[in-house]
Amino acid sequence: MNWLKVRFPEGFTLIEVIVVMGIIGILSTAGIFSYTGSLDNANKSKALQDIHDIVRAVETLSIHTGKYSNGCPIDEMSDPENTDLNQPSAGLTQKPVVATIDADCFWTAQDIALWGGPYTKTISLDPWGRAYQFDPDYWGRSGIVGLGAGCTDQDASGNYLFSDGVAVVSSGKDGVEYTCDDVTVYLYKSN
Repeated sequence: MNWLKVRFPEGFTLIEVIVVMGIIGILSTAGIFSYTGSLDNANKSKALQDIHDIVRAVETLSIHTGKYSNGCPIDEMSDPENTDLNQPSAGLTQKPVVATIDADCFWTAQDIALWGGPYTKTISLDPWGRAYQFDPDYWGRSGIVGLGAGCTDQDASGNYLFSDGVAVVSSGKDGVEYTCDDVTVYLYKSN
C-alpha cells in the first residue's frame, strides 16, 4: 500500500462542528456581557458629567440670586417636589417669574432682578431618557455612584452611607430614586 496516495475524507465531522459552534457561543456571550458592563459604566460617567455641569449652573444661579433652583434658599433643606431643571421655575434656562413654589421655595421680584442667566442653554435628559432632578431634601447614598445590586447601607466601620441635603440626581437605569444606581452630586449636605 502506498501511503502517499491514501486519501482522507474531506470536510468536518458533526462533532467538530458542534465543538466550534460551542466555542463561538461562549465567546459571544462573554463579549455581550463585557459590552453591557461597559455601556452601563459609560452611561453612569455621562450622567455624572452632566450633573457636574448642572451643579455649576445651579451654583452660579445661587451666587447671583441667593437661591437654588426652584427658588429654594441656599444652605437650607426644603421639601418641595423634585424639580425638572428645564422648567422655567428652575431658573436655569430662562428667567423665572415671581411665584411661590413651596412654603420654603419662592421667587421674588428682587431675586429675579438679580438673575443673570441663562446659566445653561438646555439640560438634556439623562442617558436613560429621564429628566435630571433638583432635590432640595435628597436622602440617599453619599455621592456613591452605581454600586449595583450588592450595594450596602453601611461602610466597613458600620457607618451609614446615607446623607441628606440639596442635590442634583439622576435616578439611574432603574428609574427609581433612592436606589443603588442613582447618580447624585450634592450641593449642600446637612450631615
